[in-house]
Amino acid sequence: MVLKFGHLTLVHDAICESPLVAGAGELRLLLAASRVPFSSVDENSAQEIPGDAVDGDRLLGMAAWHGLAPLLLRYLEQQPNASLPDNVLPALRQSARQAALHNLALASELLSISRHLRAREIEHLAYKGPLLASHLYGTRALRVSADLDIVVPRQRLLPACQTLAELGFVDKIGFTSSQRAAAFRFGFEHTFSRGGIDVDLHWRLVPTFVSPSLDERGVWQRAVEAPLFGAMVPTLCPEDLLLALCLHAGQHEWMHLSSFCDLHQMLIRHPRLRWEIVRRHLGDSNTARTVLVSLCLLRKHWNSRIPEDFRERISSDSEVQRIANTVESNFWPASDVPVPRDTSIGWLLQRTRREPWLDRLRYIAGIALNPTTIDYETFKLPRPLIALYPLFRGARLALQRSRIVRPRSSPAP
Repeated sequence: MVLKFGHLTLVHDAICESPLVAGAGELRLLLAASRVPFSSVDENSAQEIPGDAVDGDRLLGMAAWHGLAPLLLRYLEQQPNASLPDNVLPALRQSARQAALHNLALASELLSISRHLRAREIEHLAYKGPLLASHLYGTRALRVSADLDIVVPRQRLLPACQTLAELGFVDKIGFTSSQRAAAFRFGFEHTFSRGGIDVDLHWRLVPTFVSPSLDERGVWQRAVEAPLFGAMVPTLCPEDLLLALCLHAGQHEWMHLSSFCDLHQMLIRHPRLRWEIVRRHLGDSNTARTVLVSLCLLRKHWNSRIPEDFRERISSDSEVQRIANTVESNFWPASDVPVPRDTSIGWLLQRTRREPWLDRLRYIAGIALNPTTIDYETFKLPRPLIALYPLFRGARLALQRSRIVRPRSSPAP
């Protein structure tokens, strides 16, 4: 199945210099869709019509993978000269309709949860989800949201869990009390579910080893309220939200174009961003590198405006540019990328190369030893022994890796 479009037109030099100009047509089309202006204030978006053939099935798969089906639909419906197979637009319309309905359900649940948390005087912040869709895009219909993310102070974690239980939400994974205690000790979020709605309850935006310099106290002090369907919901201030979105993109190896679309819209909606607040978070090399890679890709492909000192740091850091090149060349073009995560020592070494040895060791050790759901399910330790989970995880990964790299024995003569 092939889509044919007219002549390729590129507007910004930063985009023209991209190696993706000669890359996959599907990816170029998705990038074009992600740059479509959402409001009259968006003066930096480049509109383009990819000029090469595009495979329709692959395009639909990539749109779903990157979370861009609603934006791709909006873009294609504005292209009168596009020749599309009959099933492409209906499939995108169905995906966009489902995303809008799911966002509506999420928004309703968010308002209910926030109201109950307020009634119990539990501080909380809504993060991403329908609130971000409404704030950045002006509508719930243009952003795909999988679940709700709510942050509470660690000391209020148990009362928040009780509040969710009173609303009918249950532990999605079905952990025992000891497993959940371990997850609360070593993790940063846990998922509760009810009727197809998932709530990721956070007590930190990212794991400590991912961003040890994250200014958690400042995040709570700078919290603001944002409107949602006539009510107000507490959330992160724009500067902390930008930092959080960069870290979230990095946690997922910068795989999804929707992460950058969110960041691009952030900078459009908040042209007077207080960048000194963002700089306060960058006290360790991993946080700084994650943010710089995010901004590097954002400026290169979305031509977003960032301060001169950040541009200078990006241009002078060959490692940031190397990681960005790996992401755009190896991760973005596929709809089911086998991204090297968790157990891939090679990718971890590449990602942290030339960082200070202590920061590098902290990050790699955190990935290697910080327990995950698989570890809690594999080793059901009683509560008195949950401190041993990092050792069990390390042993499991070592055994798994030894099985991968173990040479095959020679056949008998």
